[in-house]
Amino acid sequence: MKKAVILLLVLLFSFGFTTYAEQDPLLTADESVDSVVSESIPDKIDYKWALEQYGKQEKIKLMEMNVDLNMPALEETLEKYEKMTDPIVGASSPMTRANNMVIMKYGIAEQKKSIEDLKNSVKAGLDREAISIRNSLRTLYASKLNIFYNEKNLYFAKKALDIAETFYRIGTQTYTEVLSARYSYLSAEDALEDATLAYENNLMSFNRYIGMDLLTEYKDFDLDEEPMIKNTDHIQKLADRKFEAIIKEKEYQIEKEQYRKESLESLILIYSHIEKDILEEVENIEERIADLEKELEQLHFYQRRQLNERAKSIIKAFEAIE
Repeated sequence: MKKAVILLLVLLFSFGFTTYAEQDPLLTADESVDSVVSESIPDKIDYKWALEQYGKQEKIKLMEMNVDLNMPALEETLEKYEKMTDPIVGASSPMTRANNMVIMKYGIAEQKKSIEDLKNSVKAGLDREAISIRNSLRTLYASKLNIFYNEKNLYFAKKALDIAETFYRIGTQTYTEVLSARYSYLSAEDALEDATLAYENNLMSFNRYIGMDLLTEYKDFDLDEEPMIKNTDHIQKLADRKFEAIIKEKEYQIEKEQYRKESLESLILIYSHIEKDILEEVENIEERIADLEKELEQLHFYQRRQLNERAKSIIKAFEAIE
């Protein structure tokens, strides 16, 4: 009797759990998630979509948090610089006083630039990834296209093998020709396997890069370069602007050090008792200026050529697009 009661309870509980599982939508959440993910992926993905997915990753959020964390300190320093009206305040030595004079002349503009750079740092980071994402997308597309070509090759190799075996059976071809056709078929089979493996690796690499599930598949690809860059001249202009920015930064450093030197020299009469120390610091500044001028000269003769060569190589890559 007890066994019968226990068996009845087990059956009731089993039926109850089964019914609950069928009615509970949480137990089919995976299917819901899959359908949402598939709906969020367009039929044809392009570089712009890939860049948007990249921007949704946690590391981008961390970059945004970094902006929020560091902005108050930069703004506080800017406020401090804007309140500086006398280089003597807080200056325990002529070197400190000269440094305050440099801050009063250059510090505010530099601090404003630092704030602006921090504000734009997330966008700048995404812009730097644009070319890499574009290349990764093109590699994925090429590897998928390679599967198609290898499938065609395998199809024709199989046809050639069937024909060779048929002709061999009726005595119009030799067994050597059959072996040759069979070898071509097996080679095409191996090539397709290699192409499939390469595509799967590129797919996982691409998905990992933009933050998608590793096995996410895509129906088609749009490789239109228009959203990213209108013409190859734009890349050349970007390279030229980068070069000009490096030159201006070096010239700016020389100007600052020159002003620091002049500021110290103007303090010799006030701090005549430590004139020797001031002159030693002036010599150090002159050495820094000389080093900066050499670097500037090298930029004019070498770095521009390197940047132009790099720009040309990028341009060639774009011109190679069919």
